[in-house]
Amino acid sequence: MIAIVNYGMGNLRSVQKALEYLGATTHITSDPADLHAADAVVLPGVGAFGAAMQRLNDAGLTPALQRAIEGGKPFLGICLGLQLLFESSSESPGVAGLGVLKGRVVGFAETPNFPLRIPHMGWSRLRLAQPDCPLWQGVPDGTYVYFVHSYYAVPEGDTGLPPSLRFPPLREGNRAGAQVPPLREGNRAGAQVPPLREGNHAGGSVPPACRGNLKEGVQSIPADSVPPADTHLQEGNSSLITAYCDYGVRFACAVGVGNLYAVQFHPEKSSDTGLQILRNFLAVVGAASCCP
Repeated sequence: MIAIVNYGMGNLRSVQKALEYLGATTHITSDPADLHAADAVVLPGVGAFGAAMQRLNDAGLTPALQRAIEGGKPFLGICLGLQLLFESSSESPGVAGLGVLKGRVVGFAETPNFPLRIPHMGWSRLRLAQPDCPLWQGVPDGTYVYFVHSYYAVPEGDTGLPPSLRFPPLREGNRAGAQVPPLREGNRAGAQVPPLREGNHAGGSVPPACRGNLKEGVQSIPADSVPPADTHLQEGNSSLITAYCDYGVRFACAVGVGNLYAVQFHPEKSSDTGLQILRNFLAVVGAASCCP
């Protein structure tokens, strides 16, 4: 059973319907005990960082989520569910996140003279920094996924792991310093991108929704001319980042370490590509035999 965390700020039904379409058994819950009993946990989310953490804290879900992740349970964060894994966000100064991953969350508006429309809403290309990550099996580099967000995560930099062990340790005290096995042998994963809506394009030419991402009168910026939002986001420079996206700046749109995966986009709204990503997560959980 996959527990979908209900803290009053998520696109719960669309995520649930996508997982159940693939054959998974799910349960929408706000009971911390259900997270302990579940085979895997999905943390979706849409809304503000501070309000989300307040609701998680009030429901007693914060320690339950931390225990589930640190205990090795397969975990998938979606959109805000990715951002909440980090230590803090400029959207809500002074509010502590789950702190499972080191780093912070910042806004597109904090980039001087940011040239594109905020929020980032529509289809953008997924660039795979770690194609061997289990979430990306059968997902081509450069395919389109669907985003709705104004903030993005900036993970701390490279931890010095060799290429065969590119995933960094968790926050200090959580297996810090230990060698982290490849994702196929772990259970943690997170992504900020949800699947696209049924009927939307999963790849190929630019979907029509992408054309509405620019401010009026601003021309599209070639991907190879987009500056990285942070030096740690250069391709291959951070062992935590599994994929990135270019939208005015280059940002991490998916992270993974051990049993934890998180995406900034919405796989449940990303058509066939999103379904493949969710199918891959179910394979990590051990439910591959149930997936059509």
